Amino acid sequence: PTTFKSPSTKKINPTRSIRYSSGKYSEPTEFILNPEMTSEGIRYMSMISSTEIATCSFNSEIVSVYSITDLDNVLYTLSEHTKQVNIILPLKYSSTPMIVTGSSDSTIVAWNISTRSMINKLTDGSKCEIVSIIEISKNTIASSSFWSVRFWDIEQGTEKFVLLGHSRDIINLININDTVIASASRDSCIKLWDVNKKEEIFTVYSSKSMCPIIQID
Repeated sequence: PTTFKSPSTKKINPTRSIRYSSGKYSEPTEFILNPEMTSEGIRYMSMISSTEIATCSFNSEIVSVYSITDLDNVLYTLSEHTKQVNIILPLKYSSTPMIVTGSSDSTIVAWNISTRSMINKLTDGSKCEIVSIIEISKNTIASSSFWSVRFWDIEQGTEKFVLLGHSRDIINLININDTVIASASRDSCIKLWDVNKKEEIFTVYSSKSMCPIIQID
């Protein structure tokens, strides 16, 4: 039988490094990211193109972008937020390469990653931390806002509508299909919503505080 070499057992700091493997059975290579950008540990990481990874650190308002072929050096940075960046989301429906970032400063920033510049900044009037964002359709995204889900027009920079129903902070949003999304909250509920009808479909209750939900298919 074929024997595959196990990954290196040397000790690393997992909050300040990325392990990257070029193949299914190849040994991962460890890259220590720029210490100035990751002094507090990596808060979030996202593949924003076929060749680039974007990261944000705890307590940092800066998004650092790396090439997957050179994770030792920052390729460029994006900086328009004033508080910690919590999420980085590539937009698949956009005609130009775009990402959006959500921050504890209550703003969402849309970026053109080809020009490395800001397209628009959306401000949540409820002054909440933006911790979850999903793409709904071209130019439309949804974000968690305390106990509500807010829908935004990226191009116009305006709020479209709000869905209410949770009694505590929403911690996660996912797409179920083209018209249905799900929200998970600290009120121990998962709610499914019909985006077109702008109404709740049904609620799943949990006996314990809710953890983030993920889409597996």
